Amino acid sequence: MNRFALLLLLTSLAAPATAQDPASIVKPEIRVGDSWTYRSKNVLENGAHTYELRVERSDGKTILAVGTRKGDEKEFDGTFTSEWNPVVGISGLIFTPPPSFFSFPMQVGDIRTLAYTSSRPRANVPPTRFDSRVQVVGWEEVTVPAGKFRAMKVVAEGTFFPPFARGPAKIRFTYWYVSQVRRWVKFHFETPTTEANEELLEYKLNEN
Repeated sequence: MNRFALLLLLTSLAAPATAQDPASIVKPEIRVGDSWTYRSKNVLENGAHTYELRVERSDGKTILAVGTRKGDEKEFDGTFTSEWNPVVGISGLIFTPPPSFFSFPMQVGDIRTLAYTSSRPRANVPPTRFDSRVQVVGWEEVTVPAGKFRAMKVVAEGTFFPPFARGPAKIRFTYWYVSQVRRWVKFHFETPTTEANEELLEYKLNEN
């Protein structure tokens, strides 16, 4: 086989992978009525819950979403940037500034550092400081109850300073983000003493 034929063969073999996994992901267009149902642990509150998150307002700058817990129909409001970074999480935490776990266009290999605080004013405890390094790790196949997806894996790890603690502790957030879902299909959070996670059960997108 001559060099030209070999090059042509290698190009044709590489094409499907390139088409399947684009070099970057653009910011999703979030629409009123988009909804996602997750099976979660220690996300809304302590314990296992299933909840639906529905977009009530999306103006290109801010997303207002309402989470409804299945079973007792209790509602949890959340405010996010247009890139799904939390301003006020559905658990009630306030983030200053909103941590940019997602920054679009999102490309494999992107790395950035974050410094932010979270607080819960009604609990009357000091803010918690976080210092993290975010990396867009790459494409990964992930299976959740909603189906099998090619997801962009994003990992944020670093330290946080719990109120009244003697020193910092390690922390790690992992997201599996899927463009066609317009959000993540899986999430995992862990510290030396706690963890939380959620998986997508189903989703409904407003295509109008």
